[in-house]
Amino acid sequence: MEESKDRSNQFWDSVSGEEYTIIDPRVRLDISVHLQTMWPAQVMETQDTCRARDLSTKIQPDPFETLPYDVTWMIFSNLSIEDTLALMKASYHVSHVMHTDVWRALIWSKFLPWFPEFRKLYQELLVPGNINCKKVFLWLENITKPRIGIRGPLMGIANRRRIWRVCEQIGMVYNHYAMSNELETNEILEQATTLTMAPVMYPLPVNSEPSVISQWIKSWDEIEQKSCDFITYWHDTGSSKAGGLVGLGVAFGDDERVFNHPRGASTTVAKVTLENSDWIQVVVLHIEDIFEPEPPASKGRHALIDVREQILIRGVTITMRSGIQYDLCAAGTIPFGLTKRILTASKSHEIVGLKGRIASEFELVSLTVLQCPRRLPTTESSPSFQSDIILENVLWAHQAAQLPSPESSPSSTKTVPAWLHPSMAVQPFPYPGFDRSPMPMVKREILLWANEPAAYRNLVAISACRVKTGLPFGVHVYNDIIGLRAEFIENGELNYREIGTGEPVPSIIKAKRELTFKGHRRLWDRMSYLGPWHADNTERFEIDGKNGEVVTAMYVGQSGNDLRLKTNKGRQCTWRASDDKVYEEWYGSFPEEDRMIVGIMACFATGSNDFSEKKGHSHLMLSAATIVTMPVDQEL
Repeated sequence: MEESKDRSNQFWDSVSGEEYTIIDPRVRLDISVHLQTMWPAQVMETQDTCRARDLSTKIQPDPFETLPYDVTWMIFSNLSIEDTLALMKASYHVSHVMHTDVWRALIWSKFLPWFPEFRKLYQELLVPGNINCKKVFLWLENITKPRIGIRGPLMGIANRRRIWRVCEQIGMVYNHYAMSNELETNEILEQATTLTMAPVMYPLPVNSEPSVISQWIKSWDEIEQKSCDFITYWHDTGSSKAGGLVGLGVAFGDDERVFNHPRGASTTVAKVTLENSDWIQVVVLHIEDIFEPEPPASKGRHALIDVREQILIRGVTITMRSGIQYDLCAAGTIPFGLTKRILTASKSHEIVGLKGRIASEFELVSLTVLQCPRRLPTTESSPSFQSDIILENVLWAHQAAQLPSPESSPSSTKTVPAWLHPSMAVQPFPYPGFDRSPMPMVKREILLWANEPAAYRNLVAISACRVKTGLPFGVHVYNDIIGLRAEFIENGELNYREIGTGEPVPSIIKAKRELTFKGHRRLWDRMSYLGPWHADNTERFEIDGKNGEVVTAMYVGQSGNDLRLKTNKGRQCTWRASDDKVYEEWYGSFPEEDRMIVGIMACFATGSNDFSEKKGHSHLMLSAATIVTMPVDQEL
């Protein structure tokens, strides 16, 4: 093929006869059968060619005649096929006197490295007989010679011979590079660590496969010098899990490195191209809330909450080193309000893959990142991942993805996700917990009553939204905490931040309601619906933030639905679910040195007791809480 004179375009001119230069040069096993039919009769002789005619008396002295055999062979081993033919013409000794073993060896060294299809016929040359190896050498040279106008099944062989010398030179460099890459791949994998695997599905399967690993990065040069695709696979529309995530990973060209690759399954693919020198810092899995509102069973009834039969990952967001974000899902945009499972590496580490467990039908059970130090450590000590374990095991509510930024004013719309907050820290829950709900798959919400320590001066109150439930005898009446709120003043106006009390549930009934029994079934007298944070359902704990009052400790009862706050002014408030739990044990959370409590992380996962339906709850109450702290770097 010949390049067009106009080199500014991408068109090529076709030159008749040069088609073989673009024919696929890869190995074709069917050529071996074709060679059997081409095997010429001329190579079958009873008389050795080197003894056919003796013309040695008419030849001038030939330097090759005096060379030892091993020296002659060393010369041949460094010659190309063309140079070997030229030497045959120049030297009578080379052409007519050399033993057949030399020609057999030349066939092995000059043809078989790039012509493996001839190996089967070559075996016949090893059997003593009437095959003339010199003529076989010349025949092979003729049928594989790259030349204008070559046709037939050996066009690809001719093209392979044409490029083989260059391929050998490239191969020396490539093989060395590939070997070093393999060593680096193994080194990255050996140095890689993982955090605790967090569940990404519910209910968990009875049986699942052992944990598996997908290594995304095999060489540090890949993420610095190569672009790649980030690929996600989703259950197709015909599946009962339609729109749910199946697998995710990266592809460098045709090399796909996907965790839980759904080979052979019907899936939808969504992918984005990642530029070189920019790599993944955070992977966010958008997962359905485990609790699902149920519509009222009949008119006059209240909506109920129940646990979903299954939850799916509906979207994936990746945040790059450059700050660029990419959203991927089965179709359209990621649904609003989903919970967030965060997969990220520890400080000074890079994400190099995923580790997790899978179940049948390509179900993702649990995941964590495979992480490796960007520069491999030289010491034996390993870093502590305690804070990362807490972070990765948290399933964040959608609300936690939009926390007020620390440098913004209280009423500012500037936000930052909890997992990317520059100064916020979350303590572990202070007690083992007695809640029977699937805690790892329950979302955590964060209430910041101060987006930075200095913002305490704006805080005026912390409130709880509570509703009464239980039996009508007065002994077993409970006050369920279903929401928490911070009230603060800015520019003379009262503003709020709150968590819990989501709509359309819980159903909030007027606190001063009457209970009656009929046929041993509990019935509520019909009362008017009161919205969240109605005065009848709100209990306030005033905070004099303007004069330096701050929260210094938080206590949670063993049921998770009792909460107590203490301040530096010696004041406290207690929201107890029931007055009869006098001897309940309390678990305290306190800030570390040089840090201050600025908020609370809580989950509302305990179902209410005031339901007479076959299943479901009218609301979810507080089931776990811990403190959120920030460093104190200035005077309040």
